[in-house]
Amino acid sequence: MISTKQLYVVGAITGIGILAYFLYSKKTAAVPKRTTPPKPEPVQENNYTTVQKTLKDQEQKKVQKESSTFPLQSGSASKEVERLQIWLLRNHGWKGAVTGIFDPQTLRLVRKSLKRDTVDQATYTQHQMGIPIHRQIHTSS
Repeated sequence: MISTKQLYVVGAITGIGILAYFLYSKKTAAVPKRTTPPKPEPVQENNYTTVQKTLKDQEQKKVQKESSTFPLQSGSASKEVERLQIWLLRNHGWKGAVTGIFDPQTLRLVRKSLKRDTVDQATYTQHQMGIPIHRQIHTSS
């Protein structure tokens, strides 16, 4: 006669088999077939039009970059802010991480060293903040 232990084993094996069947059938049904998207057709333009568009795009990017960069103020995030922080590190004891974000610590040190809340382009240029450290020329006194 079949014991209760044997019935449990047969039931467990059957249950595992049914569970595996359903999991496998759902997995294969859920995987969609890959299709390649259609390739866009090449646009026929002459070189003059292409060069004009490229120059126009570059000019717009340059204007946007120049207008949005200065003045450096609280909340600004740019390469110029990073250079400001490096300048503060070198000249005024910056102790924070150079992040490129004009945070409260940057503001505090700008107020202390430059006596202002923002850094305009003239101040940035006057103090040579945009020139990398290895290119700055210092005269010995």
